[in-house]
Amino acid sequence: TWTSALRAPASGSPCVAAIPSAFSSNRAASMLAARLVQGYSRRFAASAAAATSRRGLSAAAISSDGTRISWRATDGDAAAPPLLLVNGWAGVANDWRDIAPRLAEGGRRVVTYDPRGLGASPAPPESITLESLAEDALAVARAAGASAAKPADVVGFSLGGLIAQELACVAPSEVGAIVLASTSPGGGGLKDLVSVDFFDVFDDWADDGSNESEAARRRCAAAFLVHGLPRPWVEQRVDDLKRAVDAFVSERRPAATLAAQKRVALARAADASRLPPSSKYLALHGDLDAVLDPGCAVILAERAPRCKLLLLAGVGHHAYLQEPGEWCALVSRFLGGEERWRRGD
Repeated sequence: TWTSALRAPASGSPCVAAIPSAFSSNRAASMLAARLVQGYSRRFAASAAAATSRRGLSAAAISSDGTRISWRATDGDAAAPPLLLVNGWAGVANDWRDIAPRLAEGGRRVVTYDPRGLGASPAPPESITLESLAEDALAVARAAGASAAKPADVVGFSLGGLIAQELACVAPSEVGAIVLASTSPGGGGLKDLVSVDFFDVFDDWADDGSNESEAARRRCAAAFLVHGLPRPWVEQRVDDLKRAVDAFVSERRPAATLAAQKRVALARAADASRLPPSSKYLALHGDLDAVLDPGCAVILAERAPRCKLLLLAGVGHHAYLQEPGEWCALVSRFLGGEERWRRGD
């Protein structure tokens, strides 16, 4: 079990102190990742491959530079504003496979997509910038029915949170409420709040299809996952994480695209104070996040207009993987409006 605390940041309040983590270094994550892939069973891989082959992507949106972005949507009310999920570094549509149906339970149409260069959205790595990624998200939102008359709500996770912020600035009239999950506020003063080690986890990722490459990909995927999760949770959920690793390596994630996204993630983004006040925002962050210190969320809530802050106790960076039910419930409550927050529905 875990608890949460909702509060509005006080003006000028200090950042929360960095919280020690079992995965504060890439070495610690890699050691546990190596243990995780020991005893690998092809049964897990077959299950993941079968799930991936069934998923499909329903349509392609055309971004501003002509890039085709593959997307899909859950069944739901097409007349209602869509909910767009924007994934983080290395993320594809299928990574939301357990989240999208939960968020769609109220009849909402939930939209996921493969970012440029990943999955079913091929693109050259040199085309990957924060601006192009935001244009892709906008193209998908519009293809799913978003407009000034029917603005899309957006959930941006990690790098996806930076993309969501850029999207809000590019098309403020077409964006409604925004959940900024496990992400950065942009701007300066963040050097000690970001784990640069985490962004080295894919340095050995290779695309040559050899057995050595497959083993390296599995180690990289395991390190990527465990770095963002509290160690006790990881040790209790080894089989779940093996399945997650299998699903991860079964998707098309070219090394050059991962490197290009890494450059975007580590570049200095514009400050969240530029966000349009026409939208409302939620900074949703785990207090054991070893990738982006929870101080990032505090700063984000101070800088962004109309922004609530929600810190999740005992939760790491990959919060939606660690506690999917609670995470989705909190997102749905926020998107449902202020009255639902007050009632605690």
